[in-house]
Amino acid sequence: MKDNICLSGGAKGADLQFGMTAGMRGDQVVHWSFAGAKSEAPVEELVILTPDQLEVADKFLKRANRTLKRSIGRPGFVRKLLQRNWYQVEHSERVYAVAHLEGGQVSGGTAWATQMFIDRWNGQPCECYVYDQIVEAWYAWKGEWSRIETPPEPYGVWTGIGSRNLLPSGKQAIRTLLRYQPVKP
Repeated sequence: MKDNICLSGGAKGADLQFGMTAGMRGDQVVHWSFAGAKSEAPVEELVILTPDQLEVADKFLKRANRTLKRSIGRPGFVRKLLQRNWYQVEHSERVYAVAHLEGGQVSGGTAWATQMFIDRWNGQPCECYVYDQIVEAWYAWKGEWSRIETPPEPYGVWTGIGSRNLLPSGKQAIRTLLRYQPVKP
């Protein structure tokens, strides 16, 4: 087993960019998924969760929802995506996300994973970082989102997730964070 393990979800956008870039730097990559989900992640990086495993996440979704005040939704595809998010952060030591911060919350589905991670720490400061690809700045959770210069480089068991709509600034932030610069012909 490699020293660094990137946990993600295999979704188009930030998930795949984190996985690809982490793999190129030598990290082991695990993309959590479920039957019926489509992913362009390499098959050897996918871990398919069972219905019973997905259901375990419901109590963590309910806790996150107390802060997010969103709908967990009925059982189905979207609910499975949210349940899968728990496995992205369950064993992670630190989380890196690329999304947008709106009104003090992370946007989109990424909010669920980041909130479940923060909840593991009972809301205390923890290593949860978000790159706001609209503002083009990094933020760290310190009881609230605080702007920082740059987070520490990912190491150990870490999570790399984010928006399906990855902007060029978000893609570059991931590559810079992981110290990867493609070789130009």
